[in-house]
Amino acid sequence: MPSTYSSTLKLELQATGENSSTWGTRANDSVISLLDEAFSLGSISIAGTGDYTLTSNNGSADESRDMIMVLTGALTGNRNVIVPATNRMWIVYNNTSGAFTVTVKTSGGTGIIVPQGSKAILYNDGTNVVNAV
Repeated sequence: MPSTYSSTLKLELQATGENSSTWGTRANDSVISLLDEAFSLGSISIAGTGDYTLTSNNGSADESRDMIMVLTGALTGNRNVIVPATNRMWIVYNNTSGAFTVTVKTSGGTGIIVPQGSKAILYNDGTNVVNAV
C-alpha cells in the first residue's frame, strides 16, 4: 500500500514497510520541514483582481499551509483568497494596497472580508470561513 497524505496539512502518511532505509530523509523533507512551515509566517502576493487560489500540495511546500499569512500586492479590484475546504485556522494580515477588498473564503462557501491594514483570526469549518473570535 503506497503512502497517503493527511487531509489538513497534506503531510505524508508513511505506509508500513515502505521506503526502507530512506524514511529519515523523507521524514525530514516531507514531514518535519512541512510542520515547521505550518507554524510559520508566509508572505503571499495577491496583486490583481478576482479569485486567488492558495496552493495546497501533497508533501511539498505550499501557500495554504502557513498559519500566518501576510497578503501583499497592489489590488486592481476586489479579491477573493480561496483557501482549501478543510478545518483550519489562519491569522491573516491584509497588507495590500489599492482601494479594494480582500475576502478569505472557500471555493463554495462564504468568507470574511479582511480590511486593508487589518489582521484577523479566521477559522475554516470545512465549508465556510468565519471569525475565530
